[in-house]
Amino acid sequence: LPISGALTTDALANRPDLAQAALQVEAGNVALKASRNAALPEIDLVANFQTRGSSELPFTALGTPGTGLITAPTDLGVAGLRTSRIYQAGIQFNLPLKNHVAEADAARDAIQLRQSEARNQQLANQVREEVENAVIALQSARSALNASIQSRQYQEQLVDAEKDKLSVGASTNFLVIQQESYLAQARSTEVAARSVWIKARVALDRAVGDLLEKN
Repeated sequence: LPISGALTTDALANRPDLAQAALQVEAGNVALKASRNAALPEIDLVANFQTRGSSELPFTALGTPGTGLITAPTDLGVAGLRTSRIYQAGIQFNLPLKNHVAEADAARDAIQLRQSEARNQQLANQVREEVENAVIALQSARSALNASIQSRQYQEQLVDAEKDKLSVGASTNFLVIQQESYLAQARSTEVAARSVWIKARVALDRAVGDLLEKN
């Protein structure tokens, strides 16, 4: 079993709820920067370029399809608007003397950011605690499972010994059945201990954040 510190490091890197909390902190930083920028002086550079009109185009000869007969004089010259271009440029400077709205927004965003950071830290501490508790629970469940396995093996030996004694007339059927009932109880205890151990493993995987990778 890896040490608890390594599992805690993995949990801090893999837990999706921690990733979501970190994104909330990052979004709070962006919102705070935006609200603070709204209270700063602003310089805008404006540039514009436009094209108006169209090039002069000559008339084309008109005729009827298939005959080639000219229905209008060919020397009509050219027509259309001459092309014109417009260039515009400018600088706009805005100096807010007292922007109470922007200052209030910045103060609100700063409070929300501190709350998000506090929630993130609280969640990280909770994750560390969950990992440590899961490791302890898994170790306890494993110890209980090993003890139940040894108890079941010992009870199997007692049943075999009692059957051997019965074969030579040194025991009775009642004592054999009694030892077999003890063996059934030991097996049931082992099954329950194994179930607790498996649940503890799943709980540790969930605490670390790699439950989907292992399943």
